[in-house]
Amino acid sequence: MAGFTFPTGKANTIEAVKEYIKSRIDAGFAIGGATQIWRPWEEFTQGLSGAGSVMLSNIVVDGLGNYNKTTGFPTRGGSISWEEYKLRFDRGGSYNLDRVDIFQVALESVVDKWAGQLSRKELIPERDKINIMAAFQRVSATATATATITGYNNLETFTPAANNVIGKTAEVLDKLFDFTGIDSGYNILVNGKYKNMFTASTEVQKTRDVTGPVAAIETRVGSVSGSNLIWVPSARMKTAFTIRDGVTSGQEAGGVVAASGAQDIVAIISAPDTIQSVDAVDVTNVFGPNENQTADATRINMRFFYDTLITTESLPGTYILVAPAAGGP
Repeated sequence: MAGFTFPTGKANTIEAVKEYIKSRIDAGFAIGGATQIWRPWEEFTQGLSGAGSVMLSNIVVDGLGNYNKTTGFPTRGGSISWEEYKLRFDRGGSYNLDRVDIFQVALESVVDKWAGQLSRKELIPERDKINIMAAFQRVSATATATATITGYNNLETFTPAANNVIGKTAEVLDKLFDFTGIDSGYNILVNGKYKNMFTASTEVQKTRDVTGPVAAIETRVGSVSGSNLIWVPSARMKTAFTIRDGVTSGQEAGGVVAASGAQDIVAIISAPDTIQSVDAVDVTNVFGPNENQTADATRINMRFFYDTLITTESLPGTYILVAPAAGGP
């Protein structure tokens, strides 16, 4: 891993091991999951590690006035204020790598395999569910306020069908364009449950190109009005989830599951950079086999901070389509 050099012929330091483990989890997040497109810049995420709080800025800028050769430049307003925001989802886990001394063996091989399995099977699905739910919560909490700015409510109940799903997506993109001025490059997260409605849509005429000796037929709809569709597993596109604490009876296994009565989210459509999902990883302790009294293993204690941020200025650039209540689990 770039930026890490481990000593040869002697044990790695605990701090170096912590940083390497964190880097591998970060790398797993970066290449997996649907909401990776919402992640903020790297320095922003690194600043959250171990704290779970961030300073959000609110910038106010007035428009221009007329320049006058006598009075000069008109005075305009420009200000920035800062507010501390604590990420709402603080998760943790203690992991044992059985019968492995990662301070003595090939660290990269052991940690890479472990981090890869952990990310794919547990962390990425959990992060997507929490970030999608958090985005829905933020939009639904301020939908009425957004309507006063844009003239339309950016949270809508919609029943998708093969004869209307592409038209509705294009309609929403037109609304967002009217406010943002951006006509392409939107992020469109689509519930995989409705994938066939796009591919079998009766609203558009599909063209099939045949090249070479083999006839290849592509029936999938990959984009709408210049914005790519990103298919999301249906289990992650819900309005509400139960976040198991890992301690309470019945929740010992941890994880995140759809809440009773949760509705399907059909699609989340947003202009570039209007939604930011924050994933902060903190490796709090690493204990070798000679220190770990509960198992003949290396123990790794980790914390994960999740949340989705939509600033007041960018909120009107986001639109969510929700299926009727009957579409819930």
